[in-house]
Amino acid sequence: MKKKKTSRTTQLFISLGLVLTSGTFIVHSEFPSIPDFVRGALVGLGLGLMIIGLVKQRKEGAPCMSSADSKDNSPQV
Repeated sequence: MKKKKTSRTTQLFISLGLVLTSGTFIVHSEFPSIPDFVRGALVGLGLGLMIIGLVKQRKEGAPCMSSADSKDNSPQV
């Protein structure tokens, strides 16, 4: 069975979400004077982008795990 590839827009949503979420924490550690509302909005936007990307990935039928993780390693009884 051939694996389906993740589309470019899905990868973009997930990547931007990760960068926005982690970037907010990094900027906040350097500049603690950022208002809580702005910080929360940026983290929420980043999480929202990641969720949109994961939902799109699931609808496309692309695997969410790597090939090593997708194998069933449960013990046979």
